[in-house]
Amino acid sequence: ASTFAGAIDANATTQSSASTNGAATFAGGVGVAKNLFVGGGAQVSAAFTVGSGIGVTTILDQDDMAANSATALASQQSIKAYVDTQITAEDLDFSGDSGTGAVDLDSQTLAISGTASEIKTVASGQSLTISLPDDVIVGNGFTVTGIGSFYNDVKFAGSSGATGLTWDKSTDDLIFEDDAKAIFGTSSDGIEIYHESNNSYISDTGTGRSFHARTKELARIS
Repeated sequence: ASTFAGAIDANATTQSSASTNGAATFAGGVGVAKNLFVGGGAQVSAAFTVGSGIGVTTILDQDDMAANSATALASQQSIKAYVDTQITAEDLDFSGDSGTGAVDLDSQTLAISGTASEIKTVASGQSLTISLPDDVIVGNGFTVTGIGSFYNDVKFAGSSGATGLTWDKSTDDLIFEDDAKAIFGTSSDGIEIYHESNNSYISDTGTGRSFHARTKELARIS
C-alpha cells in the first residue's frame, strides 16, 4: 500500500458514471478518516449505512408509500403528501341515544351543545364543562328516587300554565291561588278546600258522611 502525507490533487475533469471510470478509480475500498465533501452528485450502487442502522438502498418519491420498504427513505414531499392524505381520510364517528354523526378531523370541529333551559356547556382551553342552568325546565315527567330538597320558592302551574300553588320560603306558607283546590280523597269522593274571589269553601264531594275527628260527631259540610 502507498502512503501519501500531503494533499493529492487530481486535475482531470472526467465525470464518473461507474466505479471503473472517472478522474480517479480505486479497485479496493477507500477509508476516509475525516469529512468527505462531494461537490457534484453522488451515486451509491449498493446500500449505505449510517452508524449501526440498517442499510439504505434508495430514496423514493412515492406519495402513497406503496413499496412499504424497510431499506428505502422517502422524500420530504412524499412524507407530507402521505400524512396529509391520512389526516384527511380520518373521521371521528359517534352515536347518541338516537342518531349517528361523524366529524372530519381535517376540517371540522365536534360541537357538544346544550339544550335551552335543560343543559349548558362551556368550553375553555382544554376543558369542557357540562352543567345545569340556573333555571331548569323539564318538558315531561321528572322522577326523583331519593329525597328531594327545595331551598327556595316552589311554584306549581296548571294546564293553562298559570301558577296555582306556591310554596313561599320566606313565610313557610303553602299558598293555593283562587280556584286551586286542596282535595283530600279524590275529586269525586273527598273533601275540597278552596278559595274563590271573596269566599272560601269546604265541600264534601263524596257519598259518605263527614265527621269531626276529635268529637266523632257528624260535621255539617255542604
